[in-house]
Amino acid sequence: NIFNIIVIPFQIKQKRKENIDDENEYYIHTSLEIGEPPQKINCEFDIDLSDFFITYNPLNVQPTYNKSLSKSFIKTSNNKISSSRFHDGYWALENFYFHTDLKCKNKQKIESLSVVFPSEENKLSAIEIGLKKSESYGKYQNFIYNLKTKQIVNNSIWTLKFDSLDEGIIVIGSAPHEYDKTHNEKDLKYINIFSDEGKLYWSIYYDYDPHNNNYTMSQNIKVIMSPTTLGIIAM
Repeated sequence: NIFNIIVIPFQIKQKRKENIDDENEYYIHTSLEIGEPPQKINCEFDIDLSDFFITYNPLNVQPTYNKSLSKSFIKTSNNKISSSRFHDGYWALENFYFHTDLKCKNKQKIESLSVVFPSEENKLSAIEIGLKKSESYGKYQNFIYNLKTKQIVNNSIWTLKFDSLDEGIIVIGSAPHEYDKTHNEKDLKYINIFSDEGKLYWSIYYDYDPHNNNYTMSQNIKVIMSPTTLGIIAM
């Protein structure tokens, strides 16, 4: 059954510094419920990755999930599969619980969602979810593609809705005007991403008018968009 949207609350958190003089860096954090009985698992979103995988060595979040305690965890293949973080994983199925409304009051269980798991170890783990669209290679390792394949959502649109500078919700499966009547479809603006040295960036474009000190949408100034940068960096 199509739920239309999946809604996941998130927080912007600061990464641990290696050195006290390092610049502040941030990441998108959430916690999900998975397994039977449900367990809380920490999760990091990455808008520059397309993979969807469980890891014993997350970059920023604390491992909390124990697959040996879950009655719904199923290893489905012994074939080795690679992700952006490891090269000896395998396919597995697990139950996930997601909100289906903007107020995060209703939660639905999605049974047997495919996810890549690292090689066998008896350790706690976390999840990383890439929000970048996956091409034909590796598309089955993509979180949103999995949701569409199971007919949980009907398209791959996702939106970051900020309630404040450091928290909000991720809405997957519909355009803003389709699930929130305060938005109007005619206000949507479509902009191409740009490529630099073979890498694609989420982007917008601006034109600056020095006489009126005004910025408008145009093609002169390229702006890389990142929710993990709290502010504007000019280079």
